[in-house]
Amino acid sequence: MEKAPIMVSVYDRIIHFRQCIESLKENKYADQSHLFIAIDAPYKDEHVARNRMCVEYAKSITGFKGVTIFIRDKNMGSMGNRDAARDDIFRKYNRLIMFEDDNVFAPGFLSYMNNGLNVYEKREDIFSVAAYGLPIQMPEHYKDDVYLIVAFTAWGVGIWRDKWNQVDWSLSEFNAFIDNKSELKKFSKTYEKAIPQLLKMRQTGHVTGDGLLLVHMYLHNMYSVYPVFSRVRNIGHDGSGEHCGGNKKSNKYMNQPIYEGTDDTVFPPDLLYNYKLARFIQKTNKYSYYKRIKIKLKKIIELLYAVKSFKKQQ
Repeated sequence: MEKAPIMVSVYDRIIHFRQCIESLKENKYADQSHLFIAIDAPYKDEHVARNRMCVEYAKSITGFKGVTIFIRDKNMGSMGNRDAARDDIFRKYNRLIMFEDDNVFAPGFLSYMNNGLNVYEKREDIFSVAAYGLPIQMPEHYKDDVYLIVAFTAWGVGIWRDKWNQVDWSLSEFNAFIDNKSELKKFSKTYEKAIPQLLKMRQTGHVTGDGLLLVHMYLHNMYSVYPVFSRVRNIGHDGSGEHCGGNKKSNKYMNQPIYEGTDDTVFPPDLLYNYKLARFIQKTNKYSYYKRIKIKLKKIIELLYAVKSFKKQQ
């Protein structure tokens, strides 16, 4: 079967971009895969030189079945640039592997992604195949190479056109869900950390991160396939990225171990959602007591500030 096309979105991080592509070229199937590169136009003068370096490097890339470069003549923003490229690719292909320029891959990344996309294409309950694995120690009772979870990560992900196009991008389904207090309360018991992002999306109408896809999967009883051992490391947590904590650095992700083997992952066709494992992951990712207090204090301060600002306007 033809290998899935690969898409990377780029702006001006030339060092990250090089590391990303060089790790990808070391993968089996790289020479059988078509690489698409979407490079957004700079929106600040100080970004022009680095952006040009990314363009020139992209033009020099070899080692793939083919390389197509989308060079934007005006700034579209990271989401606009990525979405336009994905839509163009989906006009020809029915599946896609996509990621950003700050991802570094394990040697078996492309093998993992293509096999996962092949095995689960007909599973209506599986939305995507993730290459990123959560930085947690899995319980001893879990023996499979992969598991199902209601989550979405763009750090190396395989998607299918038909399933992607079923998402309600108009936000009507999303807004109705967020406005349903009883459903949101039920949802928050499992996906507590996502609530601030989702409420902000509802308030602004601006789609950010992976919140919309999380809600879509939750409402339609769908899952993503995640690996026990990550096939990708995100090196964007060095303070350079737009979506990785601003200027904050995080060694938790920067130094995360990834699977260095090249043997094929076992994807059980009948893989089921493991409730015991899900509870374990939920407990592991739950906010600590002190974090909860910090969040509540922040909300109180924001409320007091809003009240103070309102009184000044009277």
